[in-house]
Amino acid sequence: MRLSLPRIFAGLLLGSLVLGGSGIIAQEPESVIDTSEEIAVPAESTPPVIPSDPVAPTDPAETVGLEGAAGPGETSAPEGTVNPAETIAPVETAIMEETVTPEESADPVVPAKPASIAGRHQGKVNALIYDGKDRILSAGEDGFLGIWNIEDNAAEERFQLSGYALTSMVLRPGYPQIAVAESNGMGLYRISAWDYQKKKNLFILRFRDPISCLAYSAGGNFIILSAGSFAGSSAGSFAGTSAGSFVKTSFDRNSLDAQNGVVFINPETGELLPSPENLTGPVSFTATGKSERTMISYSPSGSLSYWELSSGDEIRHFPVPAGITSPILFGNNRFFGGFDSQGLVILDAVSGKEIFRDGRIKRGTLFPANTDKAEFFCLSPAGGNTELAGYTIDNRGRSETRNRRLIPNDIPFVTTAAETSSGAALGSSDGRVYLLSPDGSSRPMEAVEQIPVREAAASGSVLAFILDGDLTGFLPLDYTAIRDGSPVHLTGAESYTRIAADPEGNLRASRPTEVPGNSTGAKAGTSGSPEIFLYWQNHDLKNIPVIKIVEPDTSQSSFRESGRIGLDKFSMPSPIRSASVLGKQALFLDSVGNIAVFSLGPTGSKEPPDSRKPGTREFSFSSAGALDAAFLDGQNIIIGRSAVLGNTPFLKINITTGETVPLAYPASIGVRIYRSGSGSLYCAAVEGSGSAMQTALLRLDPSNPARSVKMAEYQGEDTAFGIAESAGVIAATIGGDGALLYGGQSFIPFERSPGLPVALVNGGNRFIAIDTEGNISWHDAGTGELLALLRIYKSEWILKTKDGTALRGPVE
Repeated sequence: MRLSLPRIFAGLLLGSLVLGGSGIIAQEPESVIDTSEEIAVPAESTPPVIPSDPVAPTDPAETVGLEGAAGPGETSAPEGTVNPAETIAPVETAIMEETVTPEESADPVVPAKPASIAGRHQGKVNALIYDGKDRILSAGEDGFLGIWNIEDNAAEERFQLSGYALTSMVLRPGYPQIAVAESNGMGLYRISAWDYQKKKNLFILRFRDPISCLAYSAGGNFIILSAGSFAGSSAGSFAGTSAGSFVKTSFDRNSLDAQNGVVFINPETGELLPSPENLTGPVSFTATGKSERTMISYSPSGSLSYWELSSGDEIRHFPVPAGITSPILFGNNRFFGGFDSQGLVILDAVSGKEIFRDGRIKRGTLFPANTDKAEFFCLSPAGGNTELAGYTIDNRGRSETRNRRLIPNDIPFVTTAAETSSGAALGSSDGRVYLLSPDGSSRPMEAVEQIPVREAAASGSVLAFILDGDLTGFLPLDYTAIRDGSPVHLTGAESYTRIAADPEGNLRASRPTEVPGNSTGAKAGTSGSPEIFLYWQNHDLKNIPVIKIVEPDTSQSSFRESGRIGLDKFSMPSPIRSASVLGKQALFLDSVGNIAVFSLGPTGSKEPPDSRKPGTREFSFSSAGALDAAFLDGQNIIIGRSAVLGNTPFLKINITTGETVPLAYPASIGVRIYRSGSGSLYCAAVEGSGSAMQTALLRLDPSNPARSVKMAEYQGEDTAFGIAESAGVIAATIGGDGALLYGGQSFIPFERSPGLPVALVNGGNRFIAIDTEGNISWHDAGTGELLALLRIYKSEWILKTKDGTALRGPVE
């Protein structure tokens, strides 16, 4: 008999208060639960009463519970009195109660529409929400929010909210907004709120302890959270010449530090709102009524409490089993359930008395079916499979196993689930989203996989890049010179992971000439002169660095490698930490502090013979604790290092005479050095220690370090951010939450591409960013506006510009 699923997924709670991300672990085969089990109802609760608001009874004999939560688009219900005579309406019986195995499922449905350009999650899906508009929102371990179109059966959009894993997600009722919990898995915990339609971050808050509860109030007027002690307004805020900050918050931090129960937060600004001061200790579940006058909370220590929000007073509490995980409230907020040490348990939310238990289901994830009905679903291990089962609690307190279905074996490890308009969605450990249809069939939602760009450098008119899969290629530096239909030539990267180019070569991009063979008249660089790129790797010494010579392909308005020069005499004792190029010289720093300058030799057929062969060592130096190095000019280099034993964080060295000049600056570590094409020197210095640690972005004055300009401060440590200068403007990705333009009296954020930017390149008169998704994006150097975005796939590339133009061509 085939299982019909519409009743199973009649209405999983939208914006569930259950913190997503609890995986289902396979276990030994368990016995099947009986389809019906009668449980005695507490005498004082015969029959249960439908409450109008979560006001707890003052008399133990009363049976008043929480009212139903408002769904998206609903308004708060008017306040009114409770009619004790009202009872829960009987729930319809299940149409079918038979277990359906994967073999009985219908063939997968083939979608009629093509898949979207968006990809899937890289890592497991931790939370799913149906938005009520035929779309599924997914939060992933990779920090991305996925938007999946049910009608198209495809990934519609993908956008990175955080550099950390998204561990849970809740939907704000009536708004296209979500709040997510984030963690780096090493002691950093945040929540952030987003308008996902506008791709706009509303605020970020950081906590010292894991976030145990995250929810919106029923009307969406405030966020309820519990996370122990508060650590700051963001994972790192910025302060510079102005009073502004990257993430603005204005609440009293001390008052929030003092509370370790729940706090209420403004959903638009992140500001602290009045919250129950007497509610202390960790809380793992909360919910309000529609009028938001009262609230119920569960403490893992074993307490269920009711609170009056206007006064902040506790109305009533009673003991319940401790350590309940995957908590839910269902049946018009009449029942509370989850998993305790003995297995699945359902409680009367009014009295706390146990009304249903099954010790054979030890762990899993629960989902309420509909806040107005006493139904819930359990996603749990069953032998070597995962089982989805529906349950009903009737008005006499009897439990009934209504439907159960084994998840098909071709769906990987299921991590989360959600109800949709026509079935259910499952999130998996491999980052995919699957649909279970009412007819019992299942199908994966489609996603298109691109080849991510991981590294890039620019010289003259050429942008060189390295992709996943050990491939490298070249593009015009100016995106307007990219022609529809022109090929992108890819060759093997030969295990090289990094690229360096002469920063002064980028200045040629501001004096463009015609690209040979380009009938559009687009400008792209000097007239046919070759550009050189230094390829190197940072993980071993297997391949010595090599110079690749790149020239225009006059027949196709593209670029390709025309030659290479191996640095045959190159030698370093340890893997390379950093490398840079200036003119005909290359500077290398290895992982133990050895520094060397090598000649690149002649790099063009028209150049005179050079007595210095490629790879000839011209200078050597050793500095314990050296972290970065760069050319200052043709005769001097700058080293950034740990300021220990009286050392300065920066050191200037003349590579001709060997003279060293310590550059005194009040910092403990010089961690990042960038020499722009204009000759300006930008550095990052770490100051302070522990919770007081700061990373400062400096314009370093080597002739007088005291006159160095501190452009920004980041409240935290960041030693590997991207930095670039273009058209006289500096930009950096310090802090990991986006790229900012620095200058004047304010910071200007880049308009975001789908991923967070991790590398920046001087694009002549624009900035070029490489994001975590592997996209290449071009940005206005004055405003940060996203001008164009390029993705590379297995057989084609696609370029989209701000005016909506889409170009594509082959990848060869």
